[in-house]
Amino acid sequence: MPAPKQNPIQSVYSKLIDLGFSPSAATGIMANIDVETGGTFNPSQRQLRGPGRGLFQLDPSGPLPRVYQQYLTNTGKTNTMDSQLEFMRDTIYGDTELQEVIGEGNTKRLRKVFEEGSPERVAKEFQDIWERPGTPHEERRIESARRFKEIYVEPEQEFNLLYTPDYQQPQPMSVPRRRPSLASDLVGAGTNPTATQDAPDNYIPGFLEAMNRALGLK
Repeated sequence: MPAPKQNPIQSVYSKLIDLGFSPSAATGIMANIDVETGGTFNPSQRQLRGPGRGLFQLDPSGPLPRVYQQYLTNTGKTNTMDSQLEFMRDTIYGDTELQEVIGEGNTKRLRKVFEEGSPERVAKEFQDIWERPGTPHEERRIESARRFKEIYVEPEQEFNLLYTPDYQQPQPMSVPRRRPSLASDLVGAGTNPTATQDAPDNYIPGFLEAMNRALGLK
């Protein structure tokens, strides 16, 4: 029985994490893929009424697709999701020749934002530096980054916080209590039980005042 297919979005996220990207960097890159593929995350996606191809909808007339084809030849890889993501990673972290396709200064900028930036900022910088789309639809990329952040980044941050060795789980504030053993304890407390003793477990606001009046003590 064949194994069930993994969700393509999850497949891309898992691959980016395997390639060494942080959750924030991965989701910012995914926001671009989301917009470029129209949400399909299909590595064979063809641009509607245009020449774009793949996860990043690269235009064959540009430098990246030509370098990508040479990359496949040199590495013996085929055109798959893994290959496209590995190529993108190698143009930023790979050898000098691959980095030159987007420029050394640009690779440094992307590395910095991958390390320090939010998913929204990563989405914006990756769009401007690596994708360079004719029609950016930047607001869509930012919104997509926010959605992916809610799914992947924020739960990860909460998990890391909870399992930090020196993390102390906040405890609810507790008020010392003493259960009265004699009826006189209730009467002796007067109208403000906390003035002379700790509040008993069964203290009800207004109860002592009513009892005092009933007993003719007030």
